[in-house]
Amino acid sequence: MRWIFILVLPVTVAVILSPMLWLPEGGEKARYDAQNLMVRYGSYIVPIKSVDPATAGDVYSAGFQANAYEGLYGYHFLKRPVEVIPLLAEAMPETADGLTYTIRIKPGVKFQRNPCFGTNPDGSYKTRTLTAEDFVYAFKRIADYHVSAGLAWTLIRGRIAGLDEYRKKTKEYTAGDFSRYALDVEGIKAIDELTLEIRLADPFPQLIYLLASNNYAPIAYEAVEY
Repeated sequence: MRWIFILVLPVTVAVILSPMLWLPEGGEKARYDAQNLMVRYGSYIVPIKSVDPATAGDVYSAGFQANAYEGLYGYHFLKRPVEVIPLLAEAMPETADGLTYTIRIKPGVKFQRNPCFGTNPDGSYKTRTLTAEDFVYAFKRIADYHVSAGLAWTLIRGRIAGLDEYRKKTKEYTAGDFSRYALDVEGIKAIDELTLEIRLADPFPQLIYLLASNNYAPIAYEAVEY
């Protein structure tokens, strides 16, 4: 039996060290360091369907996205029962009638530096601050006829005032015509830079759980257009 342990030991060491062996080398590693980027390596039994929050609806894509995106709310997994807590939101939603929800956004949150925002003189990528408009944009993309939102759209369809009507209007635009995102949606508004208002068509107490899903995380319009 000793020979089994002799074989297992080097294999185990190789598995433990393998992520280190896959790190970018030379110029590529220097490029990652210069941009202060984080590289995550992992293994999945199926291909990742999408890294776009709006278009993913499977377990493996959701697991990947949880490491890259943050929404208004999430779950405190160490509490029992599990509790919804603010992430990009400053606090839990405010509502007086169960139809109109006011959500305050945390100030000073920035997107990951990316070439879609432009480049600084020193070659580093620019960024910008997250605003309430980014969440308005996220819901418009989910409702967009030209975006295969699947699960995300199914869960929110018929819930938000004017969103279904917005989807019908987007059919009149070509896929590459992003001017459709300038159309107003009655039930999704940025009251100011850090205040989001969601108005429902009918009472839907489960809204908070939808907002805790990665599917409704914001994505910068600059990234989509880039």
